[in-house]
Amino acid sequence: MVNQHEYIPTLIIGASMLGLGVAFSKGKDAVTLEYSSAVGNEFIRSFKLADQPYQATSSKGLDIGQECLARNAMSADGKLHLPGLMHVLVNQLSEAKLDVRLLTSVVEVNKHKDQFEVLVYDASGLRTIITDQLIDTTPYCVTRPGQWGPASKSLNMMIHGWSQSAQLSETAHSPELKLEPAGNSKTAYSPNRQPESSPLLQPNDAAAGYAIKYGRFVPEAILEYPLDIEDNWAIARNKLFTFWLNRPEALRTCSFVTHADEFNMKYDQPHHHLEPGWDWFPSAFYDNPLEAFDHGYQHRLGVQQ
Repeated sequence: MVNQHEYIPTLIIGASMLGLGVAFSKGKDAVTLEYSSAVGNEFIRSFKLADQPYQATSSKGLDIGQECLARNAMSADGKLHLPGLMHVLVNQLSEAKLDVRLLTSVVEVNKHKDQFEVLVYDASGLRTIITDQLIDTTPYCVTRPGQWGPASKSLNMMIHGWSQSAQLSETAHSPELKLEPAGNSKTAYSPNRQPESSPLLQPNDAAAGYAIKYGRFVPEAILEYPLDIEDNWAIARNKLFTFWLNRPEALRTCSFVTHADEFNMKYDQPHHHLEPGWDWFPSAFYDNPLEAFDHGYQHRLGVQQ
């Protein structure tokens, strides 16, 4: 098939939360490419839950938060139901009519004068996209693979039967998000005090070898099992299953529900500059999906826009 050429002012690689924030901000001047069939994978498909609530600061971030509340995908104290967030994002993207191309992979990137030639592969074959600005938000910087990656990672799993007493106690002391009327007559949420810094719920010490976090609903307990950075998918699954078969007494009454489809990544830095107009911003650097979205939407990316 003949290689097709297309010009796009801003090309966003990865339909991550940060990438979607940039996409909403730039509108028709940007196209987002995503290798998978979903959006927000670095949070939703990795079961990545934040330790603390986050107050969205961008107008679109507030809209997403409000829809999450309306759909019962977020609690009043900011805990998210990640599968519900996916539906909210898809709805927002559909209403905005943004160009997000799923199942599209980057093959290579070449600099040509002051622009970039990005060879991509999709269901129609190979095509070349010419762009002025290249923003990579993927976990491993697919536009320049092998150079950077996460500082640490885990394979998260959902468990059933974990004692809820610790969670209920924590919820009772968590900062509330109060509803206030906004200027556009929609309901806006904001914390009535800053969240206090506190350790994760038990058991979360290093000796335990795992951490447990909670989603929107009481039964939602996510166990984070730490991995070595070089572990591939087969090794990671084997380690997780071995851990579960020999799990500590505190987890003996729990059931294994499912594990995540993506690794939960953590990073030391939010930004790497490759060349003028070409940057990598790993969206999973941020703990909360709405925080990552805000950084993309408000261009708090460390580059001049």
